[in-house]
Formats: sequence, C-alpha cells, structure tokens
Amino acid sequence: MKILYDSQIFDMQKTGGVSRYFVEIISRLNNFNVEYELPLTYSKNVYLQENPLTALNSSYLNCLYENFLPSMQFRGKRRLWNLRNKFFYKDFLTNRQRDIQSLKQQDFDIFHTTYYDPYFLDYIGKKPFVLTIYDMIHEKFPEMLSDDIGIIKKKKLVAEKAARIIAISENTKQDIIDILKIPENKIDVVYLGDSVLESNQQQSDNQFGKYFLFTGNRHAYKNFYFMLIALSDFLKENPDVKIVCTGSKFSDWELKLISDLGLSSQIIHHFFADNNEMYWLYHNAIAFIFPSYYEGFGIPILEAFSAGCPAILADASCFREVAGNGALYFDFKNKQQLVSCCDKLLKDVSFRKEVIANGKAILKQFSWKKTSEETVKIYKSILE
Repeated sequence: MKILYDSQIFDMQKTGGVSRYFVEIISRLNNFNVEYELPLTYSKNVYLQENPLTALNSSYLNCLYENFLPSMQFRGKRRLWNLRNKFFYKDFLTNRQRDIQSLKQQDFDIFHTTYYDPYFLDYIGKKPFVLTIYDMIHEKFPEMLSDDIGIIKKKKLVAEKAARIIAISENTKQDIIDILKIPENKIDVVYLGDSVLESNQQQSDNQFGKYFLFTGNRHAYKNFYFMLIALSDFLKENPDVKIVCTGSKFSDWELKLISDLGLSSQIIHHFFADNNEMYWLYHNAIAFIFPSYYEGFGIPILEAFSAGCPAILADASCFREVAGNGALYFDFKNKQQLVSCCDKLLKDVSFRKEVIANGKAILKQFSWKKTSEETVKIYKSILE
C-alpha cells in the first residue's frame, strides 16, 4: 500500500498543529509496512526540517531566510515583503507542480490531502482520497474570521467527494455532520497524539515568579480579552501573580487595553520559546489557561499535562472530551468561575497536586503511535 500526500499544509505553515499532525503520522508509516510519497521540494516548516521525510532542500531554505532576505532590509520593508512573497510564491508553484505530477503518474493507492484546496480533483482520476478535518471554526464563527480564499466552500466540496473523512474529535465529527451534512458512516474519529514536551536541559531560573500561562494566538474566538478583563481585579488583589503569554507580539491596541486595566507589570509577553523552554514555562506555571470558545482538539492541553501543569479550560467544544477530570472548567462567559479556578489552584497546594496527577493519567490515553495506527486502519479499510 502506498499513500500520496501533498504539499498544501507545508506551504502554509512554519509551525502549527496540522503540519505537525502529518509529520507525526508519515514518520511512523514504515512501522506498518506502508509506503508513502511526499513530493515536496521547498518548505519553511520546522517539523520537516527536524524530521526530514523528503529530499527537502533545507540548505537552500536556510540560506534564503537567514542570510539573503534579511540583508535586503535596507531597501525598505515593502521591498522586503514583496521579495519574500516572490520567493514564497515560486516555491509554492514548484511544490504544486510536483504534487500534480505525482497525481498524474497514479503511482499510489490512496491520496491524503493535507488541506482543503480542491486542485487535485482534476488529476486524481478514480483513486480514492482521504480528508482530515481539524475543526469547523470558519463555519461556526464567520463573523470572527475571514473566509480565507473561500475555505468554507472548498472544504465542503472536498468533504463531499472524499472516500473517508477523519475528524480529530467527536465534537468535530458532530459539527461536520450538522454543518456539512456528511453521513455519519463516512467519518472516522482519530484523536491526536500525546504531544509530550520533554526537557533534557537543566531548568533555568524562573524569571516570572508566580504566573498563569496563556499560549498561542489571540483571535477573537480564543477569548483572550475576556480572560484579561475577568482576571484584572484578581491580579490586582495578588500583585505578585502574573500572566505570561507566548505567541505573536502584542498589538498597540492590546498594549493599550493592558495599560487601561492597570496590568502592564503583570501581563508579560514571551515571544518565542523552543520545546525545552515551553516545557519549563508549563512546568513552572500555577496553571495553563485555555479560555477559547472552540477548538478542534486542543494540543496545548496535552502539552500542559506532560509538563505537570494543571489546566483551566473553557467548558466548550471538545475540551471535556480531551481533558476529562484532568482539568478545571469554567463557563467561557462567566468571570467569577474563572477567578474561582485560578484562586483555588493558587492557594490550595494539595488540590493542585491532585489535578496534576489526573492530567498525567489522562495523557496516557493519547499517543502518536495510536493516531498513526488508526489512520493506517482507515487506509486499509478503503482498499478492502
């Protein structure tokens, strides 16, 4: 059995849950005697460079991004941006041409597209294809997210034509049924892996003291601004406690909001952290807060569990399905419930240890090995 994957997600993401998902699966296929092809030439994706699955020209990539492009900054930001786009687009075209060539050659049994662009429908012939749907955020919150190049329409088209659909949680599966009207018997639920963060390095000094941790982007549905406002009084009552945030740089608007709340000294931005540093950020935190309205799965929950960090989660979407009794929950619009969760974990050491132990037990239910094994079973079921 041979599986063909395409370059879509690796053209889109330098890091991110979807590209990591495919790298974790593809890297384990040899364990199940499954061949694969990933016809990729260039990518900025970190996971591919750490775990090369192709003849990826990473030396070209490092030269381009680390040396050549930064040297062009003296010509102005607009010139640099245009130059970056030119190289990105060229690499995208090269990868897409290789995808199409492999599809035309038909030297595969099943095609597993890595995202929702339906370009491949013109070349796949009668070969079956698998689609993984990660969430239905665009469909559920259209007022909060732009429909990036018609993603809603594209997703519906490929979902209707796929041989099988993989959903990464039961919650996502139900959303697919409700919104896309896909028959239930066409959808398989395969959970993501354990996403264990490990550190072989000695802990550096905890520069933040007592803090809660927020990770990732802060789009509207992530409910970040509610969290700030809800915890503003709590933080003022506990001036030695902070919230540390990873992810993109705070915007001027966000900085103004933080200043207006009187929290400039207690909301700390930590721009980038590698796996080792993320482990210690989780491990040293009082708790990880995930206030999002909606997620397809929620990998950061398992990252927190692996680092011995309690999780405080919005009682929404798939969170109870993933975290079970390993977390505390609050209504994502209820300020007092969130404050109560934070206060309990801050002040009750024995209770915090109990929550950590529950999270460690939950973590054992998830592994990338299991994700890969169940995905291969789906491939085989299509051929059978």
